[in-house]
Amino acid sequence: MKKYNTIFFDLDHTLWDFKTNARITISEMYDHFEMKRMGFAQSQDVYQEYERINESLWVRYRLNEIDKATLRHERFSKLISLVGIDDKDLAEKLNEHYMTECRIKTNLMPGARDVLENLSERYPLHIISNGFKEAQLIKLKTCDIERYFDQVILSEEVGYQKPQQGIFREAVKRAGADKQTSIYIGDHIETDVIGAINFGMDVVFYNPDGVTHNEKATHEVRALKELIRIL
Repeated sequence: MKKYNTIFFDLDHTLWDFKTNARITISEMYDHFEMKRMGFAQSQDVYQEYERINESLWVRYRLNEIDKATLRHERFSKLISLVGIDDKDLAEKLNEHYMTECRIKTNLMPGARDVLENLSERYPLHIISNGFKEAQLIKLKTCDIERYFDQVILSEEVGYQKPQQGIFREAVKRAGADKQTSIYIGDHIETDVIGAINFGMDVVFYNPDGVTHNEKATHEVRALKELIRIL
């Protein structure tokens, strides 16, 4: 088996449980903002619509079709427009509440802490993320996992987003690593798997949901604890 010297991780939905933390935050917002009175039948409906809208906006953001401010505003303005509400101030309040509360949620993906503890004893670990600085750094600190990572490479700081090769190139440079002896672990086919492959770095596709795909990652796992066997 190939020997690696450096490991890079994605953060959201690879280590930090984005879906669970977002779902909890939306549920709290549903009660706090009395969203049933707005016309949403239940909090699960709000979460499902938010997830769909947010993902579509992130695709546009990665394509440089919209900026950070637009992404943050539109995900909630589009959400409340589903029940016939056009209120910019309300959309901004919803966004501010979500940003403040979601990033301090502490749910990690199953096995994440044990895997980080194990791997950090044998490898230097680093983060590569498209997430925004003010959220990602707080997530790492609040969950008490920042101590495992030497470098946190964020797209808005380096000027490139996954799957662009520039962010991987900058990550390797900052880590003092060699891409030939590095491996990247992420959950997203386009941004993580294709991005790493195009850069020429080995990649583990973390696929907890069993997504069907045609990409050939170096390794694929359904559970993070499988990384201990691979690495």
